[in-house]
Amino acid sequence: MKKDYIADRLHLIALYDLYGPLLSKTQQEAFEDHYLADLSLGEISEDRNTTRSAVGDALHKAEARLEEIESVLRFEETRKKLLSYLEEGSEESLAKAKELLEHGI
Repeated sequence: MKKDYIADRLHLIALYDLYGPLLSKTQQEAFEDHYLADLSLGEISEDRNTTRSAVGDALHKAEARLEEIESVLRFEETRKKLLSYLEEGSEESLAKAKELLEHGI
């Protein structure tokens, strides 16, 4: 597997953890089956008695919606910045982390 594939997958799962409840029930189920249970589109469509195309559409819409929400709220971006500052551990980076927590992005 390519590194980007794994990074993209982990990114979407992190967004789902934050914003999953904002998706439709169908999108939530498709996302969980595909990304969390690691089922293929064919397996999901068989389980749900629908077409592979319908599952793919639900996943595409879920992914787009998660990215759209993140582009507005930026919670995952903020979390990554905060972790980066904390991991660095210098006085300057800790001050940046504190500022980020107090004032947001």
